[in-house]
Amino acid sequence: MTIGELLSPAGYTTLMAGKWHLGIHEQDRWPRQRGFDRYYGCIPGATRFFHPEHPRGMTLDNTPIETPVSTTDEPFYTTDAFTDYAIKFLSEAWSNPDKPFLLYLASTAPH
Repeated sequence: MTIGELLSPAGYTTLMAGKWHLGIHEQDRWPRQRGFDRYYGCIPGATRFFHPEHPRGMTLDNTPIETPVSTTDEPFYTTDAFTDYAIKFLSEAWSNPDKPFLLYLASTAPH
């Protein structure tokens, strides 16, 4: 059971950005199916920091992104994108101040 699966039934908005290591080939193991309301990251858990590509590319919710666009004025970098999507998801969650939320941010760069 993931933290998303535990908190979602308790009324939390559950958000995740970053690497995922719980299954790539079967979509029922992806973050959205495992309790997270929003997800941006790398389903396989590892990718190229500057040029992610299939089959180790980026995914938004359940949609693979063929060519990820930089979220800054610099070239694409996974840590920037994970952080910026996390901030975007938090901004969305704050629009409902009566609902608690969890954000799980799992960067790959700290390895």
